[in-house]
Amino acid sequence: HPLLSDKVVPNTIEMGNMWSLMLITGPNAGGKTVAMKTAGLLAAMAQSGLHVPADEATLSVHDGFYADVGDQQSIQRSLSTFSSHVDNLTKILAHATPWSLVLIDELGTSTDPEEGIALSKAILLEFHRKGIQTIATSHLRDLAEFIHENPGMVNASVELHPETLDPTYRLMMGLSERSFAITIAARLGMPQSVIDDARSLLSDDYRQMEGLLSDLQLEKNRAAAYREQAEQELEQAKEQRLELDERLTALEEEKENLMESARRDLQARVEEISKRLRVAERAAKRTVSTAVPTSKAQAVENLVPASSNKELRDQRREVFKLRTELTSSSWHPARASRDWIWDLKPGDMVHLQGVSQPMEVLAGARDNQTLEIALGSVRATVSLDQIERKA
Repeated sequence: HPLLSDKVVPNTIEMGNMWSLMLITGPNAGGKTVAMKTAGLLAAMAQSGLHVPADEATLSVHDGFYADVGDQQSIQRSLSTFSSHVDNLTKILAHATPWSLVLIDELGTSTDPEEGIALSKAILLEFHRKGIQTIATSHLRDLAEFIHENPGMVNASVELHPETLDPTYRLMMGLSERSFAITIAARLGMPQSVIDDARSLLSDDYRQMEGLLSDLQLEKNRAAAYREQAEQELEQAKEQRLELDERLTALEEEKENLMESARRDLQARVEEISKRLRVAERAAKRTVSTAVPTSKAQAVENLVPASSNKELRDQRREVFKLRTELTSSSWHPARASRDWIWDLKPGDMVHLQGVSQPMEVLAGARDNQTLEIALGSVRATVSLDQIERKA
């Protein structure tokens, strides 16, 4: 944020699917109200057509926003702090609908604890019964236990640093937080004798519960740290996989380009030697021997001088060798998956492209280019590229 000097802490807030009511607990100055106001502000921003500062968000459309935040006591209206809260909540219950969003800060305070807790449970139950999306904050542990016992409601808490007890402003879903009232009072300078007396007046059950909650929070923090590390490693692995895939694709393209370039060079050599061979054959045929041939073989030998014969034979061999190399599977990677063609033998059945009936192989693949096949009395020599395996 351009106007905030401190580091902004991102949070994930979930409501509406599995639960419609959230209670945020935690110590004073821990960030409970900030988390609640953040949810309300982002919902109002989205509904006002503004971008929300989030990586991704899914937000409901509300027909109204209702909040009971702050102290609205009034001497003129004879309203105490408690009375002002009750007055606000009464109006909210009368007007809010299942499509509304309600924010309640410090529920259950400013009155007798036992009655305040009972009234707060009843108020939360009424909001939940009506299906109204509600976010409330409180210090009261009994309310957190009440939320835990009721489906459709969820606890959340603001996290404190386990050693310094400074607020981290991280919202922890699914777990209530201790208030740390005595510890925070000690840090704020309360006399040690008062702190010692306060701790001694805590019941054994309360102290035991505090220890269990502390251990549970520690384990949850550790699990969250492991999860965050695992997510980072997974993201790194995905990036590395993507990079390797891109490099592999680039290498494959480079390989294809190099093979195509070499194939063109080889083809050019074949054409050049073939051309020279045709020129030499024509020149040899124009050379007429004066000797009388004694046989057909002698006539052929007389037709072409011995030196020319050897040169022609060498060039023919080189052309055949080059053509064989050009038609090999090394120049046609797609042909590697058609190795079955080279195993065909007389009597095997194959399909010819464009012909529905199978055909019989009369002779195996010849000169790496053609195959002799037959359909009834019809015989044909076809290119290997036209042959398909019989299903």
